Amino acid sequence: MLGIYCLMVSGPGLTDDVRTILYKTAQKMLRKEWSKQKIKGEGFEGLITTKNETSVMGSIAGILFKATVETEATKTRVHYLIRRCEIDFDDGEWIVMDVPESKNESHKWN
Repeated sequence: MLGIYCLMVSGPGLTDDVRTILYKTAQKMLRKEWSKQKIKGEGFEGLITTKNETSVMGSIAGILFKATVETEATKTRVHYLIRRCEIDFDDGEWIVMDVPESKNESHKWN
């Protein structure tokens, strides 16, 4: 499995191809110490940014990336972590897990 941990998505879900581009671009950004990189694929374009700072989600620590992915009709924002020890992973399989809707409005993400 690829070492990417999604923290938050706002907007339509991402395809496996887009997820792979986000992951591989973040790998390159870490290696080259870039803070910003444009992405473009069939039917979408976007921007990935990072401050190259470590962030923590539960027991997982990694570098926080923020991306905006746009198509003609939609815009998706995503925050995700990549652990430094996993920047050399090349192959993997995406596993998408459904997260139940919160019944408490104060716990929903906007």
